[in-house]
Amino acid sequence: NTTTTTTTTTTEQRRNNVKWIAHEGIREELGTLKCNKRRPLSETASQFPTVDYARLPQVEEDVLWNAHAIRTSDENGGVPARESTEDMSRRAYDFLTEFVYRRSEREIAVVGHSAWLLAMTGAVLDWEDDDDGEDDGSLMVKSMFGQAELRSLELVFSER
Repeated sequence: NTTTTTTTTTTEQRRNNVKWIAHEGIREELGTLKCNKRRPLSETASQFPTVDYARLPQVEEDVLWNAHAIRTSDENGGVPARESTEDMSRRAYDFLTEFVYRRSEREIAVVGHSAWLLAMTGAVLDWEDDDDGEDDGSLMVKSMFGQAELRSLELVFSER
């Protein structure tokens, strides 16, 4: 909810028909930090009535967190293991290919936490190097995101 609070508060004056859509794939890493667990859906929807939560599982509990905790707790002395970059990258890939790619909008703001954003920019997106040997900006994009940092990217989807 921290991300939702920050985003809706700082962009309130510029909202102008912007669709706010919550997506389960964009969330901080699962695991050891309980603060990354989603609050009950009805509580969150009540606090942020302008956000569309239809793409989240329509249950109160955080099913993604709970499934991860069950899957990883036994290996880690009863404490859920920290989600791997590979697993976050899978969520980022699915978000980009199953959601963003299918959207009709030409400009989309993707708001999330730094670890997830780093997994997306560092492991999922493919940065083409220019033939001139100059840095094409990919080093900046692949670095850790700062708090409330804004980066603008143009994505081009291509078949492989």
